[in-house]
Amino acid sequence: MTIPRLNDMNKYWEECPPVHVMLAHRFGITKKSSSETGLDEHGNSLFDFF
Repeated sequence: MTIPRLNDMNKYWEECPPVHVMLAHRFGITKKSSSETGLDEHGNSLFDFF
């Protein structure tokens, strides 16, 4: 992906955000922190080691 293409996509998404983003905002859903998801700072869970 090129920087100009990324800029174009960001401009488009400002006007027409993806549906899952709009619904999450509407219902107050936010990203979970790593402590809530059980992931460490590298995104690994305890189960990744087994």
